[in-house]
Amino acid sequence: MPPKLQPFFFYRKRNRKTLNFLDYLLLFLKFLLALTFIFGIYYLIDKYKPQEKLLVNVSWNIPKELNLEIEELNVMIDPLIKDQYLIDSEKITDILQKIDSVDEALVDRNNISDLIISLKPKKPIYRWRDIKFCDEKVTICNGYISSSMKLFRGNDVTNELPMIISDRKNIADYVATFKTYQSSLDGEKITTFKKSKIDIITLNNNKKIILGNEKQLERLDLYKKVSKLKEVKKKIRKKPVFDMRYSNGFSLSHSD
Repeated sequence: MPPKLQPFFFYRKRNRKTLNFLDYLLLFLKFLLALTFIFGIYYLIDKYKPQEKLLVNVSWNIPKELNLEIEELNVMIDPLIKDQYLIDSEKITDILQKIDSVDEALVDRNNISDLIISLKPKKPIYRWRDIKFCDEKVTICNGYISSSMKLFRGNDVTNELPMIISDRKNIADYVATFKTYQSSLDGEKITTFKKSKIDIITLNNNKKIILGNEKQLERLDLYKKVSKLKEVKKKIRKKPVFDMRYSNGFSLSHSD
């Protein structure tokens, strides 16, 4: 007759090892070690928050002429670094360069927790006027061109700067064209360059030169030649207008 089998749990109960005091102490020490490890990680995370260190260690290099308040600037960039460990320097640069008087913003990081921001003011190199009618309350209609080819409003800037009258789409190209025309002239200075469907320049001696929309440099060379002729000099009065668009020459008139 086969032996009578007992349920499995009776075997487990019968074979279970009896824990002594040292076993309980070992289990307690393991539990205490695990608890200490968890609290240690929490302490390190709470103590070394990168966001807090980045916010505290932001330093600014701002020229006095910009007249900007650091507190206001901190408010502007705070949303960009408050909850981020890795700061996006490009976004900070973009938002700061939207300030009308700022030409360039440089963001440097010495290490994870040190942020250095330098601002450069806009320096006018040309006066500028919109060739189209516009609302000064909405946009810049009369202002200045900075060395980085940006339009801005300025205060107390000398009127001795040459003026460019154009649209606002290709400022850098218009400045390059101005420089090309100026380098082609001998001694005479351009005071105004009007860029529309045709190119018109006005010189410091009140001469106006209409160059048209093609072959402008050839026509400018022709002007230099004919303006030195004696018969042409005799006809020049206060405000001469040289129209160089003729295929076989030019016309000379006078404006009021």
